[in-house]
Amino acid sequence: MMINEKCPCKRKECERHGKCDECRKHHAEFKRLMHVACERKKRTGKSAGGSYS
Repeated sequence: MMINEKCPCKRKECERHGKCDECRKHHAEFKRLMHVACERKKRTGKSAGGSYS
């Protein structure tokens, strides 16, 4: 299994950090669809620390 050194997940201490296959399996267990960090859309705008000017 390869470990993703550039994993964007903010949970650095997670046992699945950088292990994409394990992370996807874990997220598939939730009733509500929850995307893994690397599959989420990048946030833009004020809430992401950006500016509107």
